[in-house]
Amino acid sequence: MIMPKPLSATRIGALAALVLAAACTDRTPTDPAGTLPAGREMRTEIACTVSVADGAVRCGDPAPAGGASQDLILGGQGTYVRLASANAGRDDATGEFAVDVTVQNLLSLQMGTPDGTTATGVRVFFEQMPTATAGSGEVTVANADGTGTFTRVGQPYFAYPAILEPRGSSAPRTWRFAVPDGVTRFGFTVYVHTALPAEQGVLRWLQEEGPAWTPLTQVRALWGTSPNDVFAVGLSGRILHFDGARWTAMRSGTGAGLLGVWGTSRHDVYAVGDSGTVLRYDGNRWNRLAGPVANRFLRTLWGRGDTLWIAGFQRDANARSHGLVMRSVNGGATWSETFSTAASGNRQLWGITGTSGGALVVTGLQFGTADGHNDAVILRSTNGGDSWTEQEVVSEPSARHLYRVWAQGEHVFAVGERSSETIAGFEGFTMRSADGGVTWTRESHAAPLSLYGVWGSAPDDVTAVGPGGVLRYDGTGWTAVNPGGANDAFHAVWGSSAGTVFAAGNNQLMARRTEGAWALTPYAGDFDHNYVAVWGAGTNGLYAVARVYDNDVNSWGTALLHRTAQGWTTVRPWEANLELMGIWGTGTGIVIVSGFRYNANTGRYEGVILRNGGSGWTETVRVMGDGTRFNAVHGDGAGNVWIAGNAN
Repeated sequence: MIMPKPLSATRIGALAALVLAAACTDRTPTDPAGTLPAGREMRTEIACTVSVADGAVRCGDPAPAGGASQDLILGGQGTYVRLASANAGRDDATGEFAVDVTVQNLLSLQMGTPDGTTATGVRVFFEQMPTATAGSGEVTVANADGTGTFTRVGQPYFAYPAILEPRGSSAPRTWRFAVPDGVTRFGFTVYVHTALPAEQGVLRWLQEEGPAWTPLTQVRALWGTSPNDVFAVGLSGRILHFDGARWTAMRSGTGAGLLGVWGTSRHDVYAVGDSGTVLRYDGNRWNRLAGPVANRFLRTLWGRGDTLWIAGFQRDANARSHGLVMRSVNGGATWSETFSTAASGNRQLWGITGTSGGALVVTGLQFGTADGHNDAVILRSTNGGDSWTEQEVVSEPSARHLYRVWAQGEHVFAVGERSSETIAGFEGFTMRSADGGVTWTRESHAAPLSLYGVWGSAPDDVTAVGPGGVLRYDGTGWTAVNPGGANDAFHAVWGSSAGTVFAAGNNQLMARRTEGAWALTPYAGDFDHNYVAVWGAGTNGLYAVARVYDNDVNSWGTALLHRTAQGWTTVRPWEANLELMGIWGTGTGIVIVSGFRYNANTGRYEGVILRNGGSGWTETVRVMGDGTRFNAVHGDGAGNVWIAGNAN
């Protein structure tokens, strides 16, 4: 992790232009269609100017509406690669202008490797050296990693040695420029030089998801660094990332259920779950740190600096659950385990947090207590987890579970569920402490059925979520907010500030509170997606057909997707009873899709042909009433098109 530098100037908004170059011998010019076949050199040149006094930088394109964004540097129009900056400004002691820069791979291919295994890395080199454009004096690159011959001899460069996964980011590198006092503005141009895997055809496949995939199913935990940088983890090894505009799937490398996520920065994020799974994201890829361990279930984690704690449980041969706390003092490289008397027994631990006084608080549930009920558990440690003490939970004749816990300062909130004879089921259960978890009071409120997550921006602004909706604590009591429906099941909540809070759960359920108002991403049906056909001319001109079954209407249907440089979009929305099966295009703007539609009035299928000549989709043919199904389409590019299928 790079610590902030004591620099006096403001952060840089945009810094550099870039060029993408494959490490190869072919010198084919940049392809304007945006395709990236192996063995080609891709170059994009954009000039940059830097205003030294205020740290303002302009690179190529005009600043976006609303002003330049902080910490974003776009290259190749943001199509192939993106540079991001932080901690930028002038060091008055040395006179150097410094900035931390990361490289993000925007391709669907690995970057920085010719074969997917050998790491050759990425080099960002200077095509045009820094030159004063206002004032006088010589500006130089102060700390280049070396010089090389790229487009000419002796070009300084910064090296990023790791392989960059698709959509992954490198570790930051600090760029320093020696800037004389007389220079108030300077400009330069940088290129990016990297290798792409040669086997881009059928020898190498990378998973890519379109928007018809429903990523927001079974989310169990949320964490982020800002409203535009949020991670969600859930069942089946699912990890998603939100960039402020959309959620995209990340490759976790595991199919284990993930129940907890936490980090120190976007380059240092951890996820834990079943089978003893511990993952770490370094800004580039998710790597497994611990596991697999059979019958070990890790439920949450929290950290302070490089020290991390994980709470969970492990089942023995008799199916008894033993509470488990794992600790790492070196950022997850190695772990020690706590099986103390307080943390063991037939119990499960689900939540962990820390207070400003240095205490750790763990919550969970104990099975088969003396009164015959399962009961809530609160543990507290004042020595970093070496030992734990049980905290008293006010007794009552009901089963109680505490799942998650959150703290700010010495204020601690724990949420879960308790059995209720009144509703013949479970209702929300909340405990609160104002002294770092030493003493606790039972909160009363009209709650959803259970509470599975809690987060707050302050002790008088706390949000708890569960089946049926959301509760908010304002310092005096809890109020039901309920942005979801009666059957919606929220499981996770996290916010970046009092003004922006995210909640997520089952069935694509995602809600976001902005400045006090919740907006809901509605439940879109229990969909099972199958991609049945794909065709395109280049990576940024693909079409795909997604076949979808909707349990709400008991019908199959299809959606048509289009991939551009900005990602996947749905160009023909899902339609019940329409099943598209084949797709082909001329490469000159005409795309033809074949399929069939079920006619409920006749009880038979009708063949369907769709055509797009550049101005939208039209249904050109419908073969009526004879049970016709068009399954495949292909043409020869000379005006002849064939469609094959079957008829009853």
